[in-house]
Amino acid sequence: LYSKPEETRRRRKKDDDEVEPLPHITFRQNLKNKGFDIYQDINLEAPEPLRSFDLTMVHLFEKVDTLEHKVEFEMLQDSLSSRKYIIKHPWEFESEYRLLIDSAAAYNYFGHPSNELNQKFSVQEEAYYAKIILVISNLKGNGIVQLLDNTDKEKVLQQISIENDSEIEFPYLKPEKYKIRLILDRNGNGKWDIGNIEAGVQPEQVLYFQKILKLRSNFEVREEWD
Repeated sequence: LYSKPEETRRRRKKDDDEVEPLPHITFRQNLKNKGFDIYQDINLEAPEPLRSFDLTMVHLFEKVDTLEHKVEFEMLQDSLSSRKYIIKHPWEFESEYRLLIDSAAAYNYFGHPSNELNQKFSVQEEAYYAKIILVISNLKGNGIVQLLDNTDKEKVLQQISIENDSEIEFPYLKPEKYKIRLILDRNGNGKWDIGNIEAGVQPEQVLYFQKILKLRSNFEVREEWD
């Protein structure tokens, strides 16, 4: 009748003596198995600020035929967030890569190490993308042509500085809708200037192309802008 309680007590003592595993931190990243964008950087984000991060424990491999080769890359800490890191590399179309971050490469301020990250991914094929060719005429002076996404935020995706009449290209674009904006860069400093009320200097003029351009994969759009 009393044997079970004794066994229960013995098991509880053994459980109490067991050491709980040390908590780990896990990086979030923006990789996907297929179709990684040719212009995109790898974004890493730690769940909390890090006490240390040994960047020599971060590795990038490219698969050539059946073998993986270690490739060089640039890794930067995000200027706006100490928890975010950016990995830059000139990706090749349809190439396969593997990002490896060794376990315990980073530690948070509680001394908890990071988990291993081992992620394979492949870059989008060239035929997926589209191109815009824009012929600009009767521009007397400097200009900045900006390619924008088709949202209210109008995020600048690419920009090209030009002088007078020009033919420019925006290559390797996703099959989406885009806007185009032109800044009349009076002083040629490569940016939009707001002007100076006291000096009587007006803001630099901004013009929008009259159409929203809808692109399809493996398609080239050619437009003229007078």
